[in-house]
Amino acid sequence: MNVLDELGCQVVDLANFGSRWDMYARVRLLGVKVLYFNPADPLVRADRVGVVRDTLGSGYLFGLYFLVPQSTVESDGIVFANLCSQTIEDFGGLAKVSAAMFDNEKVPLASQRALIQRWDQIRYGRPTVWNVEPYQDASQNDYTMMLARNQAVPVPVRKIAAQTYFGGMQPQPIRAVIAYLTSRGVARDDVMPCTDPAQPTPYAWQVASAGCRGATLFQAGRIPV
Repeated sequence: MNVLDELGCQVVDLANFGSRWDMYARVRLLGVKVLYFNPADPLVRADRVGVVRDTLGSGYLFGLYFLVPQSTVESDGIVFANLCSQTIEDFGGLAKVSAAMFDNEKVPLASQRALIQRWDQIRYGRPTVWNVEPYQDASQNDYTMMLARNQAVPVPVRKIAAQTYFGGMQPQPIRAVIAYLTSRGVARDDVMPCTDPAQPTPYAWQVASAGCRGATLFQAGRIPV
């Protein structure tokens, strides 16, 4: 069992909601347990202490979401890992931040690997989700390295969230996206679907039948009212 086998909600734009309280109420209807906030969100930056306090006080776990820069420079991956690690400390460290998520889209392998290696060194026990685009093989993402830390701890702390949509949020079959990765050597328990909450309800039902535990919702602001 992976520590990330819970439904998570990725919050990338708090401004999509009338208030934090509106957000908490809406995601509660979906059974969400973990909220991943983008530290670059102006509303998060403006009241960092309040966002953490209110999220935890409302019964959710607090996580941070990082958009990985598409750099071709290997050292940039190390710098970014250090920056994200410091950001976790700025938000309360281990006592407050339960998990981290990296949106790893079109990131060259050199800087991607440097980021992953550095992250595993300085945040070896931090539950971490690697969010990736669908239908990408080892030439685009180093899945082995993303999950390497799971082999060195009693309970796995890394997971891949495979996006089940293309640009414009065009849905892809969840089973097909998961099967693509598992057929390439990724353990089923190490991968979960990243779904769009604005998709029709039957699409969401596919998560339960995909043969894997856990799911991530993309952008809480897209939850239908």
